[in-house]
Parts: sequence; structure tokens; C-alpha cells
Amino acid sequence: AKAWINFDGTGTIAIRDSFNVSSITDDATGKYTVSLTTAMSNSNYCVISSGHFYETTVTGNVREVGANVLTTTSYQLTVSYNGTNTQDAENIFSAVFGDT
Repeated sequence: AKAWINFDGTGTIAIRDSFNVSSITDDATGKYTVSLTTAMSNSNYCVISSGHFYETTVTGNVREVGANVLTTTSYQLTVSYNGTNTQDAENIFSAVFGDT
């Protein structure tokens, strides 16, 4: 992975751990921008993400997490429930694969 992040997307968002990530921004409910420390060589990289609403294991806890607005220095993550409602989540994980 060229970059990865594990963060809490609820309340005051906070990075738990990361690699090649300089910061995250809370753009709106369920929307975050991840900024990279070292730029990617182009915007055709791959982002793999997942998320959970609560920290504990609860049925129906998994959320859809999609990446969009990819630039060489950042990308946006959108967290949703049932593909319609954006929602903040306690556990959001994301990894980037490509060329730096």
C-alpha cells in the first residue's frame, strides 16, 4: 500500500493510525477528505475502503464506503447505509494502491 488510514469519523474526527496520510477533513455527514503526504503520480490509483458504524460487533454494523474525487494529493470517502443515507462511522479503514 502506498497509503492507509484507520480513523474515527464521529464527533471530532481523529486518525488512530496511518501511513502517508497528512490529514483528514470532515466535509459533511459521512463525507471525508483524506490528504496524502506524498503525492501519487496520477489520479488513476485504487482505493480500498470499509467501515463500521459502531466499534463493537453488531448485526447490521457494516457500512458502504466509496472513494471519489481522486486527485494526486487527496481523495474523498463517502460512508452510506443501504446505499442511500450518508452517515458518520466510528471505524473507517482505507488503503491506496498505485504509483507515487
